[in-house]
Amino acid sequence: MTSKDQNQTNSRTGQKPLQKNNPIDDQKISRRQFFFIIIQTQIGVGVLSVPFELHSAARQDGWISLIIGASALPVVLLAIWGTARNFPEDSLYRINEKIFLTWGGRVLSAGFVLYFISVGTLIIILYSRMISLWVLPHTPLWITASLMILVCFYMISGGLLVMGRLYTMLSVLILILFGVILYSAKEMNIVYLFPILESGWGRVFGAVNQAFFSFFGYIVSLVIYSKVIGTHKEKLKVILYAHSFVFLFYFIIVFVSFTYFSTEEITLVPEPILYMLKAFELPIIARLDLFFISIWVVNVATTFGTYLYMAGLGLSHLCPICTKTTAGIIVGIIVLALTLYVGYDIQKTEQLNQLVLRMGYAFSLGIPLIMLPLSYVRKNRYKEGE
Repeated sequence: MTSKDQNQTNSRTGQKPLQKNNPIDDQKISRRQFFFIIIQTQIGVGVLSVPFELHSAARQDGWISLIIGASALPVVLLAIWGTARNFPEDSLYRINEKIFLTWGGRVLSAGFVLYFISVGTLIIILYSRMISLWVLPHTPLWITASLMILVCFYMISGGLLVMGRLYTMLSVLILILFGVILYSAKEMNIVYLFPILESGWGRVFGAVNQAFFSFFGYIVSLVIYSKVIGTHKEKLKVILYAHSFVFLFYFIIVFVSFTYFSTEEITLVPEPILYMLKAFELPIIARLDLFFISIWVVNVATTFGTYLYMAGLGLSHLCPICTKTTAGIIVGIIVLALTLYVGYDIQKTEQLNQLVLRMGYAFSLGIPLIMLPLSYVRKNRYKEGE
């Protein structure tokens, strides 16, 4: 039966006509590309500020908070994997509708889209502020923000496979960041970490909030799980390996920062990595801090690009008349509008940061844990319905 005959038959029976699948939607990525998409989503704008945030919450014991947070997150990662395993052919947004029924799932999917847009807006604001402070102080916000959004939209327009290949290629820059940070470790002083637990366990556990915030990008593994080639066990290994790599990266940054600056000094430097690198020179690189920023910008682009992709994917699912390209444009415009509204206002930025943190706890921690047991119930009901 031809597609024309099929459409005529569907029209007589009251069913919607079949639509041709977009080849981009059928693309699959390898496990290696899956690994690099996860780490590129998690390692982004927070690289420069996470040591300061942890120290503000737990002083020199902030590195312990990072270890506790990273050790607890595999529970959530296993919940994400278990949920995706029960619906291996569906994206996050279809899983929502199968677990929470159609309308409940659509409301939850709309919440995820708003969460991704909020995170993307915060990323653009923090990125633009950093560029304004360190590189381009006289460049208007709308220029730095719109250029980043346009570049990221072009980056994701080729689909998930193109993103996977690009992220894999750009990940070599993370190794360069590793090298630069380890080079500065020659001046570290372990004494600055003592006395250990001076702040008490209360402040250490309180700082776990900031540790969790650094890892929240792992939710991408639930969004694109169905597009990854491999067995469920192989995919689980990739998710856990990616988490371990990101933890190691952040731990080295925090540990080097805490042992380079004293407890009194680090309270005065919101971006300790940049101030630390500013004191070093290489024979062919006079300003290591600006060299670091030039690579950091790429990591910001890959992080924001993923959130732009996830939000656009959700919007196109909720609004069938919107193609993924149109949905991506709409999301980009919304992010730019919100960025210009918040601007460099410290109070508004802090309010947005607190909103994103609360939404992160809901959508990246709470909901995945709720979805796991429900996914087994709904999976069994779907099997019985067959």
